[in-house]
Amino acid sequence: SARSEFGMLIGENPAALFKGFSATALRQCALGSSIFIFWDFFAKRSDKYDPNPQSSVILPGVERLKVGVQAGVCSAVVVNPLDVIKTRVQHSHHHLSLRNAFQDVLSESGVRGLFYGTGYRVVQVSLGALISMSIIDQALGSSASFSLAKNSA
Repeated sequence: SARSEFGMLIGENPAALFKGFSATALRQCALGSSIFIFWDFFAKRSDKYDPNPQSSVILPGVERLKVGVQAGVCSAVVVNPLDVIKTRVQHSHHHLSLRNAFQDVLSESGVRGLFYGTGYRVVQVSLGALISMSIIDQALGSSASFSLAKNSA
């Protein structure tokens, strides 16, 4: 069971709990940054984008969801190689650097191997980006309209 495996892992090598931590941190930074970059890119190209909204809406609801999905798809595809490398590092039975993991994937599967699991990642990241970027856009729009209303009073 997972509980007994976890206990064995801690008993044998507590450092194994942090195996691949740097790869995970790198992947998360790249993913978070790319989602914001792609969201901004697609939002500004939307015909419904309003950089100076009078209301609290920078993009209307459906358009906001569409832009969130677009940002998620692009981010998932761009960052997927880092996810494959991170998984390789975490599942190795010996110490494996990011560089060695990258070289292993390329030697075993070629460039195509860096994109294994992309379909799953696209669904996962797109849903997350859709939700999080919609909330962030709404929150930023609301705070912008609040500060405008406060300053005009």
